[in-house]
Amino acid sequence: MDIIIEPVKKEEKEILKNLLEKYNYEFSQYNGLDINNFGLYGHDYLDNYWTENNRFPFFIKVNSKLAGFVMINNYLEIKVETNYTMSEFFIMYKYRRQGIGKYVVDYVLNKFKGKWQL
Repeated sequence: MDIIIEPVKKEEKEILKNLLEKYNYEFSQYNGLDINNFGLYGHDYLDNYWTENNRFPFFIKVNSKLAGFVMINNYLEIKVETNYTMSEFFIMYKYRRQGIGKYVVDYVLNKFKGKWQL
């Protein structure tokens, strides 16, 4: 199995936006999030990933196929000294329970050294 973690280019933003809809649909069972009047969940800070230096979106690909994404920034969820936050992390069902998530977490923790909030 070939796992690639690659930065999301600005021109690929719509692809990430589409994956975020799947992620938010799945996550809504826990956070109770509702869709908007267009039938979408949306993501308030998606554009900021290409305008702010402290945001890092990545696609996860398995055997050249999109399998998910991970989004990293340095905005704290809780007030504890932290360098990075894993703000969003999504592996599609087909690719779960194969060690891909662990591989991705190991990759980003090694790429971005410091204290983390997950």
